[in-house]
Amino acid sequence: MESIDLKSWLQHYLKYKDSIEQRIKEIKDIDQGVEVIYDDCSTKFLIVSGLKDENIELLRTHETVCTLNSQSNFDFLIRNWNTLAKLPKLTFIFVNLKLGEKWFLKPHIHNSIADKDGLEQGLRTMFEAANGRIKEVKPAKQKMFEDSEENDDINT
Repeated sequence: MESIDLKSWLQHYLKYKDSIEQRIKEIKDIDQGVEVIYDDCSTKFLIVSGLKDENIELLRTHETVCTLNSQSNFDFLIRNWNTLAKLPKLTFIFVNLKLGEKWFLKPHIHNSIADKDGLEQGLRTMFEAANGRIKEVKPAKQKMFEDSEENDDINT
């Protein structure tokens, strides 16, 4: 299986997401990511595989950050949560390239609706799910007809 990098993954994902509306006119490579050109606007996506504390200022100038779903990036998120939650337009896309899984997070919104006591555990659940460590719990299939304890033989 061919390995894919974050930039390629993001470009494929954006094209897939736009396949119905077909609003994207062009996706340009830029210094630290990609810029998506639409008829009426453009959006820049910052691509950073490893988030570091010195990235905070860079994150302030971008709306969407695509990064790896790694333990070190999760630790960065938790460690800098209070700062990140103050950036109303900031969105993260955490990607597991091996599994093709992702999760999205808008810290500002999540911070305003999440239970503060369970915040880290909730984020960890999304992180673990994208790493394939948590399987979706599916309810047991219901039988079309309930089993009866009575004797079904009508000739008795």
